[in-house]
Amino acid sequence: MLGFTVHSQTNGAFEKLKELGISEHLFLMNTWEAISDFAYETKTTINTSTEESIFSKTVEIARYNPSAPDGKEWVLVSVNDRSPDYLSQSEFDKAKKGSKEGRSAKIDPASWTLTEEDGYWIFGFKYMKSTLPKQSIILEDCYGKAYISKTDNHLNKIVFQSNEPLKMGGVKIISLKKEIAYQYLDNSCVIKDENVRVIQKYMGKESVSDLARVYTNYRKNK
Repeated sequence: MLGFTVHSQTNGAFEKLKELGISEHLFLMNTWEAISDFAYETKTTINTSTEESIFSKTVEIARYNPSAPDGKEWVLVSVNDRSPDYLSQSEFDKAKKGSKEGRSAKIDPASWTLTEEDGYWIFGFKYMKSTLPKQSIILEDCYGKAYISKTDNHLNKIVFQSNEPLKMGGVKIISLKKEIAYQYLDNSCVIKDENVRVIQKYMGKESVSDLARVYTNYRKNK
């Protein structure tokens, strides 16, 4: 492919990260949902369809405040334009519990690769399975590609793609793709939005879920 160059694995990636002044920490940010220096809001839209063309849509609004008491940082504001019911609130609280655990996530040192294409340095990597928190465990068998702009050395996006079908409980995940876009505020890299598509099979029936989450109203934690 035109403009595409492959560098030596591992050492080449480490050397380039050092040259660009980029910490591995930048590629771990997506494994937890708490961004400690900022308060922010999220709008999450989930569309699900099945082989029978049954379609469901959920729109969830939430807020995060790092200065709130421990365990109260997240607030579920609404689900489908209504106050959350008990079930929605319970599922939300369970999903957010322990979100800061992602800070322990680590990248497998042997997984690093470095390529370049269309104005980007592309760092390939995989997470070490034993270090991922529960809310990110689905990424354990996925390969990530981080796109660093050659213009300003900023992280533009990270794309995760499953290499083979995954098993989670009784659910077979046929394929998974997750793309996270980033922006910079006050010289800090924060998540702009993320999109996830999961094709899965449960009890012989296949379904497709698309999640789109937008992060807005970032406010510096004082």
